[in-house]
Amino acid sequence: ILDLCRDIAFSVSVYRGEVGQKKCRMIRNLVQAFPFAMQRHVRAKTATSMKERLERLLQDDPDGKEPRSDKNYVGGITGMGWSKNRPLLIISRLMRVVASVPNQQDTFTNRERVWLLTMVNSLSHTIGRCERLVQTPVPLSYARHTARFVSIWTFTLSLALVESLRWLTIPVVFFVTWALFGILEIGHIIEDPFRRTIDLTPICEAIYHDCARALPSEPSRMSTPDPGEMLAAGEGAAEVGASSSDSPTEPPRRASPVAEVAKETAVAAAVAAVAAGAGV
Repeated sequence: ILDLCRDIAFSVSVYRGEVGQKKCRMIRNLVQAFPFAMQRHVRAKTATSMKERLERLLQDDPDGKEPRSDKNYVGGITGMGWSKNRPLLIISRLMRVVASVPNQQDTFTNRERVWLLTMVNSLSHTIGRCERLVQTPVPLSYARHTARFVSIWTFTLSLALVESLRWLTIPVVFFVTWALFGILEIGHIIEDPFRRTIDLTPICEAIYHDCARALPSEPSRMSTPDPGEMLAAGEGAAEVGASSSDSPTEPPRRASPVAEVAKETAVAAAVAAVAAGAGV
């Protein structure tokens, strides 16, 4: 999810002029909201701060007006306020926004549109993969049978070790019981990695800030200069050069007699040093 969201944001930034500021903002908000919606979807619970942040991203009107008060209209999708699968509706809206970008001669055609839609489609596949991890738990009968077997085995282990280990039987049985039940509990914890194993908040924050840098609210000031401005600047520079060439130049200044004598003395000393070295 992290790589695909970054790819979509930076790919859209390449065609920012063709996509338009309004649709760039819509794509940025939807991509930023996707990981937060996924976190809420796979965990089935969310903090109040994350919920408010998600609502603010999805209810932001693309025209720059105030957020809409209608809870059934979120991010341009009717019914998202009550939908249980928000990530899927975000993907649907994202596809419609990308598909609505018109052709721009040779810079943005069906080839670029299909390329962006392919990345959005790959992002939609991550929803099903995460849902399979959550909705495919270890069978209950297997978990119960394993717990019962380990309990009976550790309970009878002391009877088998008491004759050989004597008083050491207690710490040995305690250590073996702790190790086996610890492995059993770890298996139950990693059964659902999104709730207790993986911290999803840093991933969501990374996607949020990366999309904000790739598609900022205001276009970059380092834009391509207008050809007319470049031509006018060139003509101005030529006029300045012509005026400077027409002005009389000052004659070169001669060095002072003292400087000339010092220079000749230094040259003579260098020649004498070379001659002395050659004689040696």
